[in-house]
Amino acid sequence: MKFLIFLIFLIFLSQVFTQEANSKKVYNSIECTVCKWMAEEIEKWIEEEKTVEEIQKLLEKVCIVYPIKIREACDSIIEDYLPKIIEWIKQNEKPLTLCEYLKLCN
Repeated sequence: MKFLIFLIFLIFLSQVFTQEANSKKVYNSIECTVCKWMAEEIEKWIEEEKTVEEIQKLLEKVCIVYPIKIREACDSIIEDYLPKIIEWIKQNEKPLTLCEYLKLCN
C-alpha cells in the first residue's frame, strides 16, 4: 500500500512539473493539476466499484504525503468538491471539463 501511494505521488509530481499548454489555454495552477489528477484517479476507482468513503480515504492517504502547497490544494478539493466530482464522473464527464466547471482550471 505504501508503495502504491509513493508511486501515485511520483506520477502526480511528474504531472505538476511537466504541465503543457492545451490549445490556447494554459492549465498550470496547482489546483487545476490536482483536480485533473484526482478526477483521473476517481475514474479508475469508480470502475473498481469503490465507495465514496473508500475514494475519500484513498485520496486523503495520498494527499498527506505531498508538499504543503499541493496538500492544501488536495485537501481543499476533497472537502469542497469531492461529491460533485464523483457525480460528474459517473455521468461520464471528462476530468478537464469538470475541473473547468469548478473554476479550478481556466
